[in-house]
Amino acid sequence: MVDWLWQNSQQLGGLGQLVMAAIAGIGLGFAWGQIAIARRVHVSWTAKEFWRGFEQSCFANPDLADPSHFTIDFTKKTIDGDKLKFEKYDWFISLFLNAAEEIFYMTNRRDWRNALAVTLRTHREFLLASYTINVKKYYRPEFASFVSRCLKKD
Repeated sequence: MVDWLWQNSQQLGGLGQLVMAAIAGIGLGFAWGQIAIARRVHVSWTAKEFWRGFEQSCFANPDLADPSHFTIDFTKKTIDGDKLKFEKYDWFISLFLNAAEEIFYMTNRRDWRNALAVTLRTHREFLLASYTINVKKYYRPEFASFVSRCLKKD
């Protein structure tokens, strides 16, 4: 047996190197998979944090979260006759658009895009007003295009 091992040691050594290379390849594949999973988890967590920030603003300002509960006068720049409420709503929408843009570029998941679209449509009147933020000017092109598509009448 020892003679056989001695005579075939070069072939066995080459086989050992091949096995080690295969094990290293499997390890590399596993590490790559773990990095991909960690990235997806991080992106999901970050998108949720941006959304949570917007939701906290909704909880802090429930009177601004649903525009069906108030009347906007774009000529006087008031909400229910209140100029300060109009300014707050403008900042509220700005906060949403900033969070929405980050989420838009972070993830391409349909559920996130649907949540953004629903919220954009909820605030359609304000976003379409001529004086409001020019989305195409201040936001990246793909996001601006997404906003435009969402604001079109169904």
